[in-house]
Amino acid sequence: MLGAGSLGKESEFFHSLVIDLTFKKLDDLRSSWSNQNMLDGWIAIALANRQQ
Repeated sequence: MLGAGSLGKESEFFHSLVIDLTFKKLDDLRSSWSNQNMLDGWIAIALANRQQ
């Protein structure tokens, strides 16, 4: 990753921002996406990745 040491807080912020934007996009897709189980799987993966 870029800036593993000195930019740790910034990278964490941007990572959180990307995750938040991803969740917003998933929420937008939720109403139109026919495969609910697949979407729930993506959300579970995103949550698991966030906790690492």
